[in-house]
Amino acid sequence: FWSKEKAIRDLYGYLDNYKTYKSRPSVWMPQLSELKYEGYSKLFNACSRFKKLPHGVVFENLHSQRLMDGNVSIEYMAGLIPFKEWRFFESQLQLFVELRHYLNLHHNGSQDIFPHPEDVKLNGHEELAVLIRSHGGKQLLAQKLDMELVSTISIQSW
Repeated sequence: FWSKEKAIRDLYGYLDNYKTYKSRPSVWMPQLSELKYEGYSKLFNACSRFKKLPHGVVFENLHSQRLMDGNVSIEYMAGLIPFKEWRFFESQLQLFVELRHYLNLHHNGSQDIFPHPEDVKLNGHEELAVLIRSHGGKQLLAQKLDMELVSTISIQSW
């Protein structure tokens, strides 16, 4: 029988092992499907059991999530950031890294003009095009980054 404490100890061990391997901070709660895929079926089962929160969740503050009966979910008890939260920030960082790389390669590093997503795809940067779309699109990102938006697709002559 796994207690929350044993599950947290094993979860910390998992995170410590995979911190270097996955280049991920050890304060990020892994997806439960990741635990199962990696062969940690007992830890997957324990986390699944403690992750399910019944209706009636009361938020006391941003760092703890308590239930009306006094129970605390495993990720909050362990002090870990839930997947949905860290994945958003990770994808934002990935967007900025990919955009900077693209601008360095195709715009001489200039950060004045936001590239058209079709140009991004044509230049072989499909992941960047997906990230642009998933973070609000070209207009929103150009505005937030204080960049001029390229209104038409660049046509390169051969």
